[in-house]
Amino acid sequence: MKSKNFAFALASVAATPTINTEFSVSHDLNAVPLDALLVRSFGNARLYKSTTTWTKTTAYFKSDGVNARFVVALFR
Repeated sequence: MKSKNFAFALASVAATPTINTEFSVSHDLNAVPLDALLVRSFGNARLYKSTTTWTKTTAYFKSDGVNARFVVALFR
């Protein structure tokens, strides 16, 4: 099945500041993402969505590790 409305953006999370603290990830979808896929994790930490509502430019996550780095694919 082909979709004309599919778009995705890769976002790099440099380092999570502290354990289980919300941080923002900027993206260039110009639309609110439907979801995100973890592409790469550097280190022994998990990334998960925060409860803050995502916007056309920003998604919000938390991590259970300190100084963890991730690459995330956000899609619409």
